[in-house]
Amino acid sequence: MTASPEIYPPEMIMSHLGHTTRFIQSFRITETFEASSVFNMPTDKLLYDDRHWQEILEKDIRKISLERKLHLIFTLVMFLQISIAQLLQFIFTSDIKEVWGRAARFLGYMPTASSKEMEFPPGMVFGAWHNNFLKVRA
Repeated sequence: MTASPEIYPPEMIMSHLGHTTRFIQSFRITETFEASSVFNMPTDKLLYDDRHWQEILEKDIRKISLERKLHLIFTLVMFLQISIAQLLQFIFTSDIKEVWGRAARFLGYMPTASSKEMEFPPGMVFGAWHNNFLKVRA
């Protein structure tokens, strides 16, 4: 893992949107999203619950390190051939209570977070993006 990124407050993120828009426009989008057919499934609950995963994964899987959990999740994303854009679109457009609640928490300010960096998670993501992808700065 890389060093912790700088923390960016919401005001700074908003001031950099012009640069970010130009960065995004520099890429060709090759996949299309059929939001109505993919992301608006007729359900208000996740299709897979704890019981499903308990049958598939080893008994003590929740005790592994955060880094191993993240590698496990990302490996599943790659195996299922899901793009990061598709995953984020699902997370931020879902009406499923559990998904919406976690997205809302991510987007909020949390003064009691375990670290200064995690007080405003979107700022942490922006900082990592800004620091690790130099074309963003153009």
